[in-house]
Amino acid sequence: MAKLSLIMLTVPTVLAGFSVPAAAADNFDSDRATVVVPYNDLNLSSAEGRERLTTRVKYAVRTVCGSRPGYRQELRQRAKALRCEATAMADADAKLATLFDSDGARLADSGGISIAAAR
Repeated sequence: MAKLSLIMLTVPTVLAGFSVPAAAADNFDSDRATVVVPYNDLNLSSAEGRERLTTRVKYAVRTVCGSRPGYRQELRQRAKALRCEATAMADADAKLATLFDSDGARLADSGGISIAAAR
């Protein structure tokens, strides 16, 4: 009887250990930050409009990557932020190129550029 009780207590504990990786996999995207940069107020056919959107995107990249340029960070944290910024900006540059190379007459478009990065 004691062995049966021990088995009954051990089995749920072992099975709970198998469910932890599945739960961790579900929460993997929780470390992913996303910001949508609106451009519906900009005239993207003008250089000023494109420059303003690019500035907004750069700010969004720093936001999603958790960059804190005004603060002293540990070397490891700063390196991680720089890698994140490089990856996010490469993705954003591709989106900007597609947007800027389109018909050239984008004014008051209801869209926005989604900037995402894993922190």
